[in-house]
Amino acid sequence: MKHKILIFGKNGQVGTELQSALLPLGEVKAFSHQDCDICNEQSLKKLITDESPSIIVNAAAYTKVDLAEDEKELCYKVNAEAPKLIAKICSELKILFVHYSTDYVFDGDSKEPWLENDKTNPLNVYGESKLVGEKNIVESGCNYLILRTSWVYSTMGNNFLLTMIRLAKERDALSIVNDQFGAPTWSRTIAHNTFLLLKNVIENKQIQATKNILHFTATGITSWHGFATEIISLANQKMNLKIENTDQISGIPSDQYPQKAKRPQFSALNTNAITEKYQIVMPNWKSELEICMQDL
Repeated sequence: MKHKILIFGKNGQVGTELQSALLPLGEVKAFSHQDCDICNEQSLKKLITDESPSIIVNAAAYTKVDLAEDEKELCYKVNAEAPKLIAKICSELKILFVHYSTDYVFDGDSKEPWLENDKTNPLNVYGESKLVGEKNIVESGCNYLILRTSWVYSTMGNNFLLTMIRLAKERDALSIVNDQFGAPTWSRTIAHNTFLLLKNVIENKQIQATKNILHFTATGITSWHGFATEIISLANQKMNLKIENTDQISGIPSDQYPQKAKRPQFSALNTNAITEKYQIVMPNWKSELEICMQDL
C-alpha cells in the first residue's frame, strides 16, 4: 500500500533530502513557509484536511542558536507552537507525525552518550524551545516519532561544513572550539534513515500504534575542532585551500570563543534504541562525511 506523505520545511537541509528519500513509500508533497504557514492553525488545518496524508514529516525549524536568545518568541513559535498545532491535527485525523528534535535538549553534563530517557535540561533558548515542542507532541495524544539529531550539515545552506571550507580558502589558520563533543550528522543520513524507519513502521502496520522518541545521529564522537580537521583534510585532496596542513587549525576552549547561547559540552547521543527497535544501524560520522564531500 502506497502512502501519502506531507513534508514541511522543504527548502531546509533535511527537507530537501527527504523529498527524494521518501518517494519509494508513495506520494510525497513538500511545502515551504511560503506555501503554508505552520504557525497558522487555520491554513494548516485546511492544507492537511485537503491533502489527507497518512504521514506528516516536519523538517521545519528555527535553528539559529545564538539569535534565538534575542528572538525567543519567534523561536518558540516555530519550534514549540507549530509542532503543537500539527500534532493536534494529526491526533484528530489519525496521522503519524514525524518530527526532528535536537541533542541540545541535554545539558552536556555527562561522560557517556545520552539515552532517550535521560533527564533533559537545555542550556539555551533553542534547546528549550525544541524540548517544549517534544512535550507538546507527546501530550497531544497523536502517534509520533520524535527523532533527535545533532550537528546537522549538508552541501547546501548555512552550516559548519561549508563555513569551514569557505574560511580555509580565505585564511591561513583557524581556531576552533575543542571542548564541545558530539556527532556531526549529514542531512542525507537523516533522510535515508527516516525512509528506513517509516518503511519498517509501514511494513509492521504500526502507523496507528507508534509513540517513540529516538536518537537519530551518526555514531562516533568528535569535537568541533576534530570535525573541522577532518573536513579540511578531505577538502585538501580536491580543493584549493590556503590551509594545507591540519597543524594550521588550532583547538581553543569554549570560553575563548564567546557565543551568546551556551552549548552543552557533551551532547553525543546513544543510538542503540533505534537498532534494537527498528534494526537501523546509524553510520559513523567520518564515513558519511567522506561520501558527502564527494558531492562537493
